[in-house]
Amino acid sequence: MLPPFSTSTLSISDAAYDAAIPISITVHLFPDRTLITISQLPAFGTILVSSITHSASSNKSTYNVTVLLGRRDDDILSVYCRQIIEKVSTFDDSVKSGKPIMFMIGLKEEGKRRGAFVEISNEVLRLYHGLKRD
Repeated sequence: MLPPFSTSTLSISDAAYDAAIPISITVHLFPDRTLITISQLPAFGTILVSSITHSASSNKSTYNVTVLLGRRDDDILSVYCRQIIEKVSTFDDSVKSGKPIMFMIGLKEEGKRRGAFVEISNEVLRLYHGLKRD
C-alpha cells in the first residue's frame, strides 16, 4: 500500500521576472518519516533531513538539519527546512516527538527569495494539513 501523499504545482509571481515561477511541491507521509519535495528542477536537488529533539530538563526543543546529499554551501535550504519543521511541529505530535522530515529541494535563485519562501512554506503546510486530516 502506498503512503498517503499530496502534490501541487505552485506558480509564484515575481516582479523581477516576466513569467511566473512554477514550483512542484509534494508531501509524502511514511510511517517512520515524512518526505517533502520542493523543486523547480528536473532533478532531486539537495537532500536534507530535519528533526526535533526535546530536552525534558530545560523544556526546550532543538531543531536539527543535516545535508545528506547535494549543496552544503546553500544555507537558505537549511532555513527552509528549519522553518517548515518548526511550523509542522505545532500540529503534528509525531514530528514534535522526533519523527524526521526528509526534504529534497531543487530551487533556482528566484525560488529562494523571501516572497517565494513564504508562498512555498504556506503551500507545504496546506498539503501537510490536508493529509493529517484524512
